[in-house]
Amino acid sequence: MDDNVATSIKHIEEIKTLAAGLSAEDHHNDEIISRLAEYLIVRVSGLIEVSVKAILLDRSKNATDDLLVLSFVEYQLDRHWDLNYGKICELVGHFSGDWGKAVERDLVGPLKESINSVVTLRNTLAHGGNAAISFSTASNHYGHVVDAMQALAAICNPEAKSWFNPPRSATPRP
Repeated sequence: MDDNVATSIKHIEEIKTLAAGLSAEDHHNDEIISRLAEYLIVRVSGLIEVSVKAILLDRSKNATDDLLVLSFVEYQLDRHWDLNYGKICELVGHFSGDWGKAVERDLVGPLKESINSVVTLRNTLAHGGNAAISFSTASNHYGHVVDAMQALAAICNPEAKSWFNPPRSATPRP
């Protein structure tokens, strides 16, 4: 697994552990859990970006050992951020039209909705807005994003599709 992806997952799991340690009966924790939900969204949005880039760069490294080409691919990938579903489809489609079509076919329903929700919520938070999201919903988005990134890895690099396999921890508050 890519180091940036592993670090992102580690931070997300730490947030979930922190939230799980807070008592639901203590209403003073409601504000803390609300802020942890927002922080979780920001981290999951980051996970989307580093995962998509890592998956595509990993596939590129398997396709060529030309350092000039790999340097160009990495430079181009670093120029993409705020990766919602449409941008992911477009970016992947630049690598292969077939991959782009597969993403549109396979990343649907809650996978697509969670990607778009996470990016929208992250942008709302980044620009001073209120996300108004429960920790449970944020955790569910995380699970769907993990599923989406696993599907993306399988599409772009079937030989290495199991590389994206983060731990699944329990949702702290239903």
